Amino acid sequence: MIRVDNSFYESGCTMEGKGNRVILKGKNGKGNMEMTFLGDKVKVTAARGLLNTVVPFKYIEKICVTELTGDTVPAITFKD
Repeated sequence: MIRVDNSFYESGCTMEGKGNRVILKGKNGKGNMEMTFLGDKVKVTAARGLLNTVVPFKYIEKICVTELTGDTVPAITFKD
C-alpha cells in the first residue's frame, strides 16, 4: 500500500484512477503526475518530462506535495 500524506488533499490536489493508472493532479490542474502499475513495478511520469522512471512498487514511500515555481504540486517520496 502507498501512503497518501494529509498535505496532498489539504493543498487541493486530487487523484483519479483509470485501469492500472493513477493520475495525481495539482491544485488548478497544474503539475500533473501519472503512476502506471505494471505488476510489481510502477512507471512514474511527471509533467514536462521532469521525471520518467520505472521503480519497484515497494520503493514508493508516500504521495505528498511540494512547492514548484510558486505552486503546490504532487510529489512522490521514495524509500532509501
